[in-house]
Amino acid sequence: ALTTAQSAVLSTAQAAALENADLGVLSTASFAALSTAAIAVLSTAQVVSGLTTAQVVALTTSQAVALTPTQTAILSTAQAAALENADLGVLSTASFTALSTAAIAVLSTAQVASGLTTAQVVALSTTQAAALTPIQSAVLSTAQVSALENTDLGVLSTASFAALSTAAIAALSTGQVATGLATDQIVALTTAQLRSLTTASTAVLTTVQAAALSTAQLMGFGTSQIQALSTAQLVSFATNATYSWSTANVTTLSTAQSSAVLTTAQLSALDATDIAALTQITPIVLDLNGDGVSTLGLSSSSVEFDLAANGQKLRTGWIAGGDGLLVLDRNQDGVINNGRELFGSATRLADGTTAADGFAAMKSLDTNGDGMLNDRDKDFANLKVWVDADLDGKSQTGELKSLDELGIAQLDLNASSSSATDNGNLLGLVSSYTTSDGATHEMADVWLAVMKPANTVAATDLGQKVTELAQAITTFKEELNHGAATIALNSWPDREAATANLAVSSNVRDIVSILSHIDAHGALLEHRFAVAATPLSVATEASSWDLDALEPLKNGTLAAT
Repeated sequence: ALTTAQSAVLSTAQAAALENADLGVLSTASFAALSTAAIAVLSTAQVVSGLTTAQVVALTTSQAVALTPTQTAILSTAQAAALENADLGVLSTASFTALSTAAIAVLSTAQVASGLTTAQVVALSTTQAAALTPIQSAVLSTAQVSALENTDLGVLSTASFAALSTAAIAALSTGQVATGLATDQIVALTTAQLRSLTTASTAVLTTVQAAALSTAQLMGFGTSQIQALSTAQLVSFATNATYSWSTANVTTLSTAQSSAVLTTAQLSALDATDIAALTQITPIVLDLNGDGVSTLGLSSSSVEFDLAANGQKLRTGWIAGGDGLLVLDRNQDGVINNGRELFGSATRLADGTTAADGFAAMKSLDTNGDGMLNDRDKDFANLKVWVDADLDGKSQTGELKSLDELGIAQLDLNASSSSATDNGNLLGLVSSYTTSDGATHEMADVWLAVMKPANTVAATDLGQKVTELAQAITTFKEELNHGAATIALNSWPDREAATANLAVSSNVRDIVSILSHIDAHGALLEHRFAVAATPLSVATEASSWDLDALEPLKNGTLAAT
């Protein structure tokens, strides 16, 4: 029956003398009238057995401030859950830290989101942090997450860590990421969370953390995050993770990053489109004049060459005068057509995969497996060195030198990695070759910088269409030659239409001949060719295309009227 006025004047001694049951029957108004001094002297027994949840709800903020660590340490889960947001927020850091892990675990999302201060978050013990539930983690603000100590962040369960919002992930400091995140937490990151990591945080991922990332997670990386990765991080990625990168991501790799990928088995996981998207492509270069391997940067080189062997000639860094490219004229046409006839990351191996680097491409010819290419290996005599004297990227007969002509006796396949750059081109792997006089000279796998066009995808699509058209016409021609079309004619309902289609068969061979001299972009190939002396006309119901047999191409494209 104590009134609020009476409760308000109880001394600390009188408050401490209240039996547990008597304390428990005080009305919420009378309890709320107790002085802060009276609250502070309540015994643990009074708090545990006497304090009702209704009285906890009735606590004023000034009374909550007065709660001691000894008192908060024995609050039951029901009492902790009854604390109003404001009352929770005014608990001293010592009193908050004294809360049991069970009490922490029952805090509502409203208490966590609105009551928990950053100071209290900083004060969390590791056991309390480990007790945070996924539901609670999901409502932590960016300020609260930023306040988590590294060790506290590291003990969050994977479920609780995975529940953090993307905004919270973005708020993580570099220290929290590098020191706090455990590998199981890294594994628990969603692609959206991973993408929300800042470039600074991405850059400080340890190699152990980076290695824990899965293929699906790597797909979440943005281009700016890819650019922030160190070479050590790239090397640590699993091969299947590299495979998941989009062409856009591969394109963003810097010279140093490309070398980190290209010197590992990761390159074999990249498809042809990704390899073509790399801004550096690797061929083997030999120092022929004794001044070391020298190159021309993009600003100094006017060379356009199909380094990636995908039908696209692109502006590229190039070898300087006096050095040479190791080549193998694989189709024996007397011309080095593209990067497939060099030794580098565009070289196709016998199993259909692409070589990881120039030395890996050379090793495919090391038939006796001694780590050297010399006259004891089957194709050694077929190797040549392209000395591009006029630095135009177009091989001429006089520029293709035999190894014997240059006195080259042996090529050492045991290369060491290098971070040396020359005019923006990376000398990623370095070894030597030996001449017949016993002298050794530098040989390097050089990642040449390549200027990517804005319409790479469109050009690739066009090239594919031209290829498919040529293949379709060739197939049709073969069917005609073998009578397949005649057989099909008898089964066509519209015999007149079939006959009209067969009427153009005499022109098919000429069309194929012309298409064989057109590149993937519809442009005339460099070498000259002979054509029939009569005009070629293909008639359709809608239009007529006349191809001048003496000038089938005008302005680099098929002439049409």
